[in-house]
Amino acid sequence: EIAKRAAVINGATQVALTKLDVLYPKCKGVRKYDDLPVEAKEFVMEIEQQVGVPVVLIGTGPDVLDIIDRRA
Repeated sequence: EIAKRAAVINGATQVALTKLDVLYPKCKGVRKYDDLPVEAKEFVMEIEQQVGVPVVLIGTGPDVLDIIDRRA
């Protein structure tokens, strides 16, 4: 609810989600959305539903390349 309100107030049209690898260790270093475990994808979809905007960047580890870019 707080995230949704922040998105509305700030006019967010998309969001980034970091530390997915902390919640789901199997995600560490994953760079393709299709390679994420089902439970991680469900979590991302839940965030999108709750916030009301798409999650376009997903951090999956400490390396600068440990990111999933869903923008294109």
